[in-house]
Amino acid sequence: MIRMRNFLTYLFVCMSAFFISSCSGKVDDGMNVPEGVLRIFADKTEILADGNETVTFKVMFGSRDVSNEKTMQLVRRYGDSDDGKLMTYGANSYSTSTPGTYTFSAEYYYGGKHVSDNSVKVQAKEFFTGEEQDFEGRLLCMSFTSTTCNSCPGAAANIKDLLRKHPDAFSVVSVHRYLSAPDPMETEHTDDLIAAVGGFKGLPAIYFNMDKDTEVLNGDVETAYNEYLTSYEPFCGIDLQTEYDSQTRQLTVDLGVTSNLPAVFRYYVFLVEDGIDEHEQCGEPYVHDNVLRDLLTSAYGDKINGDLPLSTGVEVRASKTAVLDPSWDVENMRVIAAAATSMDNGRSFVVNNVQECSIL
Repeated sequence: MIRMRNFLTYLFVCMSAFFISSCSGKVDDGMNVPEGVLRIFADKTEILADGNETVTFKVMFGSRDVSNEKTMQLVRRYGDSDDGKLMTYGANSYSTSTPGTYTFSAEYYYGGKHVSDNSVKVQAKEFFTGEEQDFEGRLLCMSFTSTTCNSCPGAAANIKDLLRKHPDAFSVVSVHRYLSAPDPMETEHTDDLIAAVGGFKGLPAIYFNMDKDTEVLNGDVETAYNEYLTSYEPFCGIDLQTEYDSQTRQLTVDLGVTSNLPAVFRYYVFLVEDGIDEHEQCGEPYVHDNVLRDLLTSAYGDKINGDLPLSTGVEVRASKTAVLDPSWDVENMRVIAAAATSMDNGRSFVVNNVQECSIL
């Protein structure tokens, strides 16, 4: 009887331990998820906030792993915030450069919307490196617009007002697109850039640092800008140099990226032009500034240092060349270079810093 009692006690303790540990959300916990229930697990609950180390999630819908399905989205909350940020569809990993506590849950669309019955907390610990460099931060303001959009001139005016208040705080890339009629300033890169920011619901649409969570639809650009600054911290810097041959109209762009964190980076190179007098089809003649003329990289950025993280404090360089269209006014053109990192294992990239210079 004593042995049986001891065995039953042992069995009860083991079962209790199992049920207690299954609430932790760790991947190696029991995954006996009831059918019709959505539940999220994580392979770790602590990471370094170095922009490189990732936490990977497994999302189970009953006995089925839906972690990478296109209708699954992780929901991320920072600290005590009640405002959840939806991550890219199918993304099941996360890294960050901002220390703190993150809470993750999941949503899944399958015959309706399912919300995970649990959440997982992940602690991002501050990353300490040697001597850090101080980088002056500059944001990328990407504005999607059209000559057939009634509200777009007003949105452009709001951006100009904000630029007057903060002339060196951000760079603007104005991307034109077809809307009910052709736009003469639309480029072949427009649709790809729309996809890169996760698509949008209408025009005008404005994003800071190509972060889909910052979408402003004909709203208060200044408020969105100030809100973004509360969580923005530049941890990389860009050295930008250009060389232009007026005879051949060939432009060479040379840039270098240096980082305080061992993050994986991509870079963008935009060519924009100011002072384009193009009639608004739904209004008065209008002078367009910051118009995207060409994108010398992919809409998702080009790799710098391959897929390897940058060594802290070590500059890595890249270059691009282009022959400028004869119709473009070089005297009114600028080069805008941006460096971006991914927080979801390469599914999307968010710009961390920007540099710009005139071509001449």
